[in-house]
Amino acid sequence: MHEYEPTSFTDVPTDAWKAGLWSNRISRDYSSYVPNFSHAPQERYRAKLALAKSLYRRGWERGDILERFRFIDQMRRLPEALEEQLRSEIQTFETVEQMPYVTSIERIGIRKGIQQDIEQATREGLQRQRHTLPRLVQVRFGADVAQASGPLIARIVDPQRLDGLAEVGCNSPDAEAWLAALRPAAE
Repeated sequence: MHEYEPTSFTDVPTDAWKAGLWSNRISRDYSSYVPNFSHAPQERYRAKLALAKSLYRRGWERGDILERFRFIDQMRRLPEALEEQLRSEIQTFETVEQMPYVTSIERIGIRKGIQQDIEQATREGLQRQRHTLPRLVQVRFGADVAQASGPLIARIVDPQRLDGLAEVGCNSPDAEAWLAALRPAAE
């Protein structure tokens, strides 16, 4: 009796299947995780997950692994809920395992990039607030007060302080009260 080693699942002739003349890596891999193809769905789930992880760790390509699972599914399917759980678990594993190693130098660069993005967003936010606040003051108290407020507002670098001043500008009873609140905030 000789062994038949197909190159793909579709290469196995029907008579080879019936005669049991084939012995390929698929059946050996799967049967090593679940002897006699257990009938218990949880056992099959664990076996499929272990098999997928094992094949990934051995360097198999995703397409080859999926091809194996198509074959296994013909023999033993999982209930739909377990299939979905398995798909999710394998997808998570693929993401973690396929993620390239990030060196310490790259991590420093990533941190610097994030910090630069935060600083830029803060500057842009300050610019918007510095542009909006004088318009609010102009509408509330007139162009002269807005013009006097401009240089003071430009000195403020804290976005929360500018937010607070917008509220003060809305609630101040007059221009003097507004300027009295603005001067200390700009120091």
